[in-house]
Amino acid sequence: PKLNVEALKLHERDLIFTTINVQPVFEALSDAPGSVRLVDPPQDGKPGTVFYRPPDNYLSPPETLLAVLHKLLVRPLRMDSVDQLAEQVG
Repeated sequence: PKLNVEALKLHERDLIFTTINVQPVFEALSDAPGSVRLVDPPQDGKPGTVFYRPPDNYLSPPETLLAVLHKLLVRPLRMDSVDQLAEQVG
């Protein structure tokens, strides 16, 4: 499933995801170290908000946070695409 993240903001120690597709974002982050909360569900066509508070060691240096987000969010989506392609071919 696509994440459809419209905005991502770091506010103090929280990453704030704004997306119409809150469930895949929430699920992708739920097994990660730290805490995740669904703050606002999507409503009337407006996006919802998911807060993720990573462990402190993910926040410094910034490259660490980028690498972690890539691992949590991008790689699983690529694997889903590969699996879907394999089903279509196979």
